[in-house]
Amino acid sequence: MEPPSQQQDPGTRALARSPDYFLFDVHESGRLLFVPVSRRTYAESAFLDHRMTPRPTTVLHRPLREIAPMTRELDPPEAVIAHTSFCASTLFARCIETPNLMVLREPRILNTLANDFRNRPYREVMESDFPRSTWHLLGKRYEPRQKVAVKFTNFTNNLLRPIQAEWPSTRILIMWGKLEAFLVSMLKHEREAGQQLWMFLKAFLMDRGADKSVIQQHLQQPLMQQAAMTWSLQILDLCQLAENNPGTVRTLPADRFLADPLGATRAFHHWLGIDAADDEVETHVRGVMGHDAKTGESADSRGIRSSRDQLRQDKAERIEQTLAWARDQGLVPETGNLDRISLLD
Repeated sequence: MEPPSQQQDPGTRALARSPDYFLFDVHESGRLLFVPVSRRTYAESAFLDHRMTPRPTTVLHRPLREIAPMTRELDPPEAVIAHTSFCASTLFARCIETPNLMVLREPRILNTLANDFRNRPYREVMESDFPRSTWHLLGKRYEPRQKVAVKFTNFTNNLLRPIQAEWPSTRILIMWGKLEAFLVSMLKHEREAGQQLWMFLKAFLMDRGADKSVIQQHLQQPLMQQAAMTWSLQILDLCQLAENNPGTVRTLPADRFLADPLGATRAFHHWLGIDAADDEVETHVRGVMGHDAKTGESADSRGIRSSRDQLRQDKAERIEQTLAWARDQGLVPETGNLDRISLLD
């Protein structure tokens, strides 16, 4: 497949320097694919992938070798939000946005980079221009005073290792939820989980160096056991990250964020050195919490909690059986490393 044809090409320097041209993906030929965006795109898009709002209609492309030298002049993002599945991370990422903080939610290009690390030797990937150019291009901003935070998808948490190695001053916030809450979410989205969960489980096992026979064995397990394993692998990796980097890592459990979203937002701003007026932050957070983080539609949080509580009651036996199995298998690790460096303490 050939890259899409170029339209209204602004020139290589504009692609490399202006946030109005967002690095979307890389073509198999090695050409970087950019799409024209605006401040509205960053603010309104729940995710910076095929679900961008408004949806781009133009794709511009450049060979990586042309762009790479220009990216050395760019500052990389200052912060990362890493997380497990279903822990309100998208909601939090919307809350923390201010004029002084751009938040990039799940850029598609990071999925490609994450798979590159899974499928090629670590050193080989790092010796190429792709990781460094990608990370610096995601740091583009409209104003010098702005900072940039990138919300990962949990599929890309394997990028935390190279981020820490190459950009050790990067602040990393870990968001996570409890296993029971994760299982409830799996049951709420059971059809979707049945179609997609195996891909995440396979990726997380690959990240830990599991061989093909072990991966295949786990993929044959029932859905809820796969879910417990998927949650455990994420928690283990994030606990290790927190233990090894206490100076640059903070944690935020989902239940504590949901109990005090304004306090969590202010704490993150303080940690990152973001100057934001208290009344404006309060108004913004109140508005975010009244809407669905992914669709932007009005949402009744009490109704959402009620439906989850009802599902938890209806599926109590299945949930408890899975929790017991997970405990027997040693899949419920201690989370002390996460608790000790909480953003809110």
